[in-house]
Amino acid sequence: MTCKILLIDIDDTLLDFSRGEKVAFRRTFRELGLSYRAEYLRAYHTINVEWWARYDRGEVPIDEVLRQRWACLFAHIGLPLPEGDLDGLYEKHLRQQHAYVRGAKGFLRWAMRHYRVYAVSNGRQSVQTLRIRQSGLYRYLEDTFTSEKVGYHKPQPEFFHYVATHISDYKQEETVLIGDSLTSDMAGGRVAGVKTVWFTQSPNPKPDFVDYKLSNFVDLKKLLKKLS
Repeated sequence: MTCKILLIDIDDTLLDFSRGEKVAFRRTFRELGLSYRAEYLRAYHTINVEWWARYDRGEVPIDEVLRQRWACLFAHIGLPLPEGDLDGLYEKHLRQQHAYVRGAKGFLRWAMRHYRVYAVSNGRQSVQTLRIRQSGLYRYLEDTFTSEKVGYHKPQPEFFHYVATHISDYKQEETVLIGDSLTSDMAGGRVAGVKTVWFTQSPNPKPDFVDYKLSNFVDLKKLLKKLS
């Protein structure tokens, strides 16, 4: 194959979402006047991942995810659920978090000179738009496709059909999808019929349906050169 188009996930692939999540979570609790404990964040992360996985599988709408993750958290830690728009408060702090994953910026500077680079994300449009602008990520991307913008989410076939029909001269055999999630990115790449790179620090072995597993941008750059 000759690789010409890169579809890249944003959270924990290009931008360090895990780090931003910690900061936003801590600031949310502080603004609510609640004491922050590290175990609260660990519980939230587990609950959040479970609800987003359900969303990825098409079991629940996004509004349910955003509501239930907080309800489940406060039930778990034994505190009353605060009144008001809790997720809106968290989102306000999350939008301000836009640190790059190590090596991502240098990789993007190189990639934009050799490929057509697009972001594909299940993140909320309002959050991703501000993070992309404030981080300067927009400089490296030809376009960004979020589930909220598209109307479908990864790994749904409709999401990737929309992407394919909104990129000029799109060809499956010339496209590589890069992301950290097996359930949305890698499963989505399989649905889309493109090569996939599982970009992760996970010690788990590569599933058969994934083409490549890498953990850093140096090796990703080497792979893409071989595919080109």
